[in-house]
Amino acid sequence: MKKNEPEKSKTGKGFQPIRIVLDLAFSEMDTLHRDENFGIDHKKGLAQLDSVLFEAGRSRFSIISVPIRPGETTDLGGSITAELSIKFNRKIGYFSMQASSTYYSKIMLSAVSKLDYSMMQSGKVPEEQWPRLSVSAGNIADADIYIDDTRLQSIATIRKSIRELVKDSDIDLIVIDNLQYISNDSKYRMKEHGYKKTCQSLMDLSIELNVSILLLSQFSGGYDPDRIEVANDCESLPFVQNYGHIADAELCLIPRTQDSEDRLFNLYVYYNREGPTGTIRLRQSLDGGSFKTNYIY
Repeated sequence: MKKNEPEKSKTGKGFQPIRIVLDLAFSEMDTLHRDENFGIDHKKGLAQLDSVLFEAGRSRFSIISVPIRPGETTDLGGSITAELSIKFNRKIGYFSMQASSTYYSKIMLSAVSKLDYSMMQSGKVPEEQWPRLSVSAGNIADADIYIDDTRLQSIATIRKSIRELVKDSDIDLIVIDNLQYISNDSKYRMKEHGYKKTCQSLMDLSIELNVSILLLSQFSGGYDPDRIEVANDCESLPFVQNYGHIADAELCLIPRTQDSEDRLFNLYVYYNREGPTGTIRLRQSLDGGSFKTNYIY
């Protein structure tokens, strides 16, 4: 059993006595109770994803669903990469198919330096903040991060690139930004079928190479953020159903209201049929840029 992950019951194997399933449930609760690192701590923010993506050295394929907004997936992907590479020394390969590598690097710089992206983009960084930017840039430069910003790649090309990178650089995590920019085989008339095939291919590769893969994806359609609670199953949401119920479509970024300076978000973390594990609260400047931890509502 993977660390921090509820033990899977043998579903699809016919009827089982309730006492066997109950034993599994109690064993799971006991394991989690004794694991000091398990659980979502609002104050740790994106750092919590390290325990989700890396469990006792085992690989994991995960999908984060992000609402459609220009640059949103790159903003979140860059923030996650900065958090995991700097704090946990993770070696990361990043496919930036939506945005240029320059934009992506600025998002990372904003996340590490805690300066608004709009300042860097407008050239209005105060003179006294330049030393902080310089230190942050040095930390990022020393990290093992590899970026490919080739636009509209096929799943075959991506798989080949991942194999080569893992072989050459002993990568811990692959981040793909995003699903909608992966060119699908024309034989799939419906996008949903192409998405399902792509996700399954990446999941199989994650297992084969023992490397975690995080796939970012955009969703569209109406929803009421106040009606989406942690108790809901992420896969029941309409915009996630397009993946064909891929087993690990387990994280959803849902916008909440905004205050005078920032947009507020909940990143719901699930283990699919095993139920929710918690919520990571985030905030982002109204001008866009990196995501920051927000635990005061």
